[in-house]
This record gives sequence, C-alpha cells and structure tokens, in this order.
Amino acid sequence: MSTEKKNTEKKNADKTKKSTSKRICLHCLKEGIGLLTCSRCQVAHYCDKACQIAHWTVHKNNCKDSSSESSIQELTNKAQNHDRQGNFQGAEKLYKKIITKNKSKGENDVFTLRIMQNLAIVLRNQGKYSEAANLNRQCLDKMKIVLGENHRDTLDSMQGLAVTLSRQEKFSEAEALNKECLDRSIAVLGDDDPHTLATMMSLAISLTQQGKHSQAEALCKQCLDKRRKVLGLHHSDTLNTMQNLACIYSDQRKYKMSEVLRKQCFNAMKEVLGDNHPNTLTTMHNLAATYADQQLYTDAEVLYKQCLAKMKIVLGENHPRTIGTKENLASNYANQGKYSEADAVYPGWRRSVWIEGPQNNP
Repeated sequence: MSTEKKNTEKKNADKTKKSTSKRICLHCLKEGIGLLTCSRCQVAHYCDKACQIAHWTVHKNNCKDSSSESSIQELTNKAQNHDRQGNFQGAEKLYKKIITKNKSKGENDVFTLRIMQNLAIVLRNQGKYSEAANLNRQCLDKMKIVLGENHRDTLDSMQGLAVTLSRQEKFSEAEALNKECLDRSIAVLGDDDPHTLATMMSLAISLTQQGKHSQAEALCKQCLDKRRKVLGLHHSDTLNTMQNLACIYSDQRKYKMSEVLRKQCFNAMKEVLGDNHPNTLTTMHNLAATYADQQLYTDAEVLYKQCLAKMKIVLGENHPRTIGTKENLASNYANQGKYSEADAVYPGWRRSVWIEGPQNNP
C-alpha cells in the first residue's frame, strides 16, 4: 500500500466527533457515553482512536458519506449506513422519520415507496416478520400501479415479500412468488442481473425449506457461480450464497462439505463485514452447529458461547437468532451431559432445537 493511501485511510479514520448518549463501540462492543462518532458516515461509534483505527480496515468497506445538501437525502444516507453496518434498529428509526417527512408528496411517491421497502427489510432483519410482511404487501400493490409489474423496483418488492414469507414459514407461497419473480426478472433484466440472482437464491431457499434439497442445491450452485463471476469472491451477496449452500449441504447431512464452506465464509465475512456484524455472527453460529452435527461438542461450545455473548449486544436478548443460539448452546451442553449448564442457559431446551437455515439474505 502506498504512503499516500495509508495517510488517506488514517485521515478518514481520524475524523470523529463526540457522542453524548450511550452507545456501543463497533470494534470491541463496550458500551459507554461520550464515544467517538465517525464524522463521515455519522453512525459508527468507538471507545477511542485506537478502536477506530483498529476497525478501519473493515469499516471502510461500509462507510459512506452521509452529508448532503438535502435533509431527506442526508437522513437516507444515514439510514443506509446503519443498515449496511448491521444497526437495524437505528435504520428503522430513520426510515420511519423519512416516511413521515415525505408524507406531503403523497402515498404513491416512488421515493417513499423505496424507503418503505427498505424499512420492511430492516424490520425483517429484526425478526418483526408480520410487520415486515404487511409493509411488503403495501409496497408491492402500490408499485404495481405506479411503476408497472415488470419494473425493477416492483420486482425487488416482490422478491422481498417472498423472503419475508419464507421467514414466516409460508414456504409454498414463497416458492410460487419467487418463481413468478424469477421468470419476470430473466425476461426483463437478464440471467446475470443482480436482482435475478437474488431471486434465484431466494427460490433455492424456499425449495430447501420444503425438503426439495437436490433442486435447491443445483440452483444455489448456479447462483454462486454467477455471483462469483459478476460480483467477485468477497462481495456480501457472494458470501451469503456460500452460507446458504452450506446450509443446504447440512440439510442433506453433508456436514464436512458444509464445514469447509462455512469456514471459508466465516473468515471472509470477518474481513469484509467485521467480527460483530449480524451476518458474521449468523455464520459463526452455523459453523458451531456444523461442529455439533459431527459430535464435535467442545468445538461447538466454544463458538456458541462467543456468538451468544456478541448477539446479546448486537441483536438484543429477544432477537430470534439470539434465542436460537441459546437453545443450541443448551442442547450442546446436554449432549455432553452438562444438564445444569443447559438449564441455566435456556430452561426450555428440551422442547426445541434451532438452527439458522439459509439466511434469506438472497
């Protein structure tokens, strides 16, 4: 790396202002008041310059300038930065604020509909599936009227609703909607368009959730090959596809193949998204589950405990993924005969065991 580039990166990492309310450091996850705030994206917080500089190699991948001459656009930039960096609660608040500010333009304003669609996604990412589905349906109905059934934004909305339906375990409905969306996307946008590939991945997920694993595996491999060529190996969509293929392998008891892919994905996500991003934590959880599937309970325990500690801070105690990780850690304890530890982590562990399947982050 050139001296000039290093100086530029350090200069960007040094741009800060003080936060007056309680925040969480994006690098070490410590909570406090008076943390430094990145003045470029205006949403990332750090204990001190040391934490900020240490996190810059990851943060620079997701840090976008929030400043704009338009107050609405500045709010949008900030909301997208929150979303991109995994702070879905922060994104939700800002997207709702934007929708309120933009009410004067009418309920069929295209910009407002796009923000509503973004809001539906961050609601889904927080496990608020019913709220997300209602908003998805509103957006889709309005976009069909305002933009037409084959417009890219309409297709995005259709695919978003299919993902939410999968999260609600309405798998056959999700499959039908994904197939319709994929046919339209191929006809309108082409085989290699990012939206087409996202819909292909979403369809693969809805197939495997219904036990159609061989169809899902073939479609997921096709999508992964295309994303590697179009987007590159370290793009977040490519990494999500790798993670989903690993889940499909696990569903077929191909645990070693799943482990190899999840290790690759986990290491790449730490590099691209950082150790504490929700997607990285989901991949960590699923790698632990793969160890447990192979009866490597000690290895699984170490990862589950690390993952649970981070999820409690990043996602919250009541997020479905946090609760699911508690369930699986408890089950992992029980598999080792550590029943008191299992009861302490999750008293209801005997009733259900959870694994995060394909992530529905197509």
